[in-house]
Amino acid sequence: MFSQRFFEPTDTYLAWLKKYADGRPVVELGCGDGYFTFRMRELGIKAMGIDPFKEAEYLDPTSFMPICASRCHMLTEHPCLLIAARPDHSGWVTNVPFQMHKDAELLYIGLQRNVENDLHSLSFREVETPDVNGHVTLSLHKHNGNPPNLDFSSVVADLFTGLR
Repeated sequence: MFSQRFFEPTDTYLAWLKKYADGRPVVELGCGDGYFTFRMRELGIKAMGIDPFKEAEYLDPTSFMPICASRCHMLTEHPCLLIAARPDHSGWVTNVPFQMHKDAELLYIGLQRNVENDLHSLSFREVETPDVNGHVTLSLHKHNGNPPNLDFSSVVADLFTGLR
């Protein structure tokens, strides 16, 4: 029924995330089938999932938006908490800190061995979280300048500008 998931949030991790979000809306970038977003919403976190390639079978239309939805502007206009959980290593996540709202925060959740490939030379800080099968959680804030991964900038530009 569900597509393969590479990150399974535990109840302990989700409780930590709810406290960390502190009422901020959460947008999961690349939500896949929507399971992580669904679990956040179950706990009362204001969460929405976005994925450019899938229909989130786990989410209803009010909590999922395809990449070119009219509400994509919320990513650049609101200080939300963005989550990239186990991105596909194509490089798109390196562009996110250059295109998000100045007061937004991106949480990267991934395996330590993939950090260099996924984030390149971006500055980040590790966030202490409950253990989730060897995954690290890293916090990134707004970066200025040009994204380092220009090959994927059009995908991310579509994600963040959307249809205003």
